[in-house]
Amino acid sequence: MKKYENFVYTVCLVIVVTITVVMKPLSNLDEVWNFNIARCISNGLVPYKDISMVSTPLLGFIVAIPLKIFGQEMFFSRICAIIFGLICLFLLFKILKNIGIKKEISNLTVILALIVIVNYIAVDYNFFALILVLQIILIEIKAVKLEGWKLFLADVAIGVLAGFTICTKQSIGLIISIISIFNPVFFIRHREQIKECIKVIAKRIIGVCIPILTFVIYLCANGAFYGFFDYSVKGVKTFANALPYSSLLNANNVACSILAVIVPIILVICAIVCIVAKIRKKEKSTLYILTVYSIGMFTIVFPISDNVHFAFAVIPSIILAVYGLKLVFGIITKKEEGHFKRTLTFINVISVLIILVGTLLVEVSSNENLGKISKYDYQKHFKYIEISEGTNKSITTINDYTKSKEKNVYILDVTSACYMIPMDRYNKNYDMLCVGNFGSRGEESIIEQIKNEDALYLILRDEKYLNWQNPSKVRAYVLENMEFVESISIFDVYQNKVLEEDVQK
Repeated sequence: MKKYENFVYTVCLVIVVTITVVMKPLSNLDEVWNFNIARCISNGLVPYKDISMVSTPLLGFIVAIPLKIFGQEMFFSRICAIIFGLICLFLLFKILKNIGIKKEISNLTVILALIVIVNYIAVDYNFFALILVLQIILIEIKAVKLEGWKLFLADVAIGVLAGFTICTKQSIGLIISIISIFNPVFFIRHREQIKECIKVIAKRIIGVCIPILTFVIYLCANGAFYGFFDYSVKGVKTFANALPYSSLLNANNVACSILAVIVPIILVICAIVCIVAKIRKKEKSTLYILTVYSIGMFTIVFPISDNVHFAFAVIPSIILAVYGLKLVFGIITKKEEGHFKRTLTFINVISVLIILVGTLLVEVSSNENLGKISKYDYQKHFKYIEISEGTNKSITTINDYTKSKEKNVYILDVTSACYMIPMDRYNKNYDMLCVGNFGSRGEESIIEQIKNEDALYLILRDEKYLNWQNPSKVRAYVLENMEFVESISIFDVYQNKVLEEDVQK
């Protein structure tokens, strides 16, 4: 009976994750951009030299492998997302098991985490960073109990994973690496341990340096180091996209809205408890590990405090909250009465079944409104991906228009990649047209490119449909300094004004 319950629980989780990811419509721009980066890498393009991007590219290289083997369809990147989602839930369960949480409570916690992240599971560097951080937490918790040569492997592994996090997203990666490297300082109880602590720190630094040096060598070998420095280091100062934390309180995801209030309180309380315990020389190792990594991961929420960033940021905090309840009440790992244990098991199975049925109902009902694109009628590279009828028609119209023109056609909108991908084209700087993604000169560099090229530029006709990340200065320049040519689909076409002397020639 127990094995049957575990089987039902696991199968339901797999089905929920798979259905939710596979049946998503073409709407998540982060998914499109990350898929496009992986597609370009699988075509041999070099990040920063040939591909404009502000984040570090480890995820793109990983996803590029199946795209190279099985084909450059977004469907295969979604298969990767499903695998990432299941790995995330597995690591979550393993951590809960290693901190002494009983299976029934662990299962409920995994269900809660699934509710929070299920709609946001995709090929996303924030999500991949979460997976790396969960693996680090798991090793950290296990390493506390290990001695001798095993600790050496654990410390190096923690450092390598932290280095991978930097190579996935440099901002959160740097924070996690600093935490990982200096974590051992917390465990110093007397002077004699300082020397050993320094050795541990050194091993972790070595681990961090392994992927970073590999990445730097790759950049130098491909002539992309200056591009990396310009986009990912100097260019960060031009990043102006931001959403206030208060926006989470009115989010359409009720779970995120509730957690947005609770999680900061939990983090503050746990941080104070850790500090007080250390002062009294009664430090709680597991609580400390969970607290520092939860705080580190929570920084993903800033400066863009939306549901997606928040959902991934709070997963370690959920683990921390469950462990905190264990410390406070001492009932989570207590030997339950038979009927209480059966009740928890029943709740687990029923909860996951409700989520499964709910997922099926939502997906089936929404499918009717999306417009059905059969396997015989699809956009190239978007095979088996639901596309609304309006979007599908717009992509086809723009593609036909672009192919009919002798001049280069650039779409000055954040959705540009959706139109270029089916044509097997990639326009550096234009196909991820977001503020902060243009290098150290920001929007001025795009305006300079526009000034110096005789091309056709498409901007969205109706301003109310503009994405909040769209570069406003670029759009303003086009409207003020270029001449209108015609309208095509949802876009207006502009070109550089023809000077009188050019007409005479």
